[in-house]
Amino acid sequence: MKVNKVSPWEGELVWVDNPRSGKTKKGTDWKSVDFTLKFKDDQGNERHITFNTFGLERVDNVLSAPLGSKLRVAWKPESREYNGKWWQKLDAYDITVIEADKVDASNAENDSDAAEDGDLPW
Repeated sequence: MKVNKVSPWEGELVWVDNPRSGKTKKGTDWKSVDFTLKFKDDQGNERHITFNTFGLERVDNVLSAPLGSKLRVAWKPESREYNGKWWQKLDAYDITVIEADKVDASNAENDSDAAEDGDLPW
């Protein structure tokens, strides 16, 4: 059975997990990372979905995008059985940064000064 790829989704990058990496038995480097996009569904409700991507270039593409950036992600679903239980994941195979979030440098400096002074918002 052929697994159909799903049309790309666009959303705001809201979370990136710490990347995992290692070497294959042949000595080739690998990387993997999970990340979450926020988007609106057909009814305008806010939704979040977490994807996984594998490969040095794809992972570096996700890690280089600041939180708040708009991404387009092409993905396919996958399920695996482990110890009698089924686990699903959404494999992102094409990730494009549409619009990188630009942080205002002056605000970033002001926020760090406030944190140093102990004037935190909570």
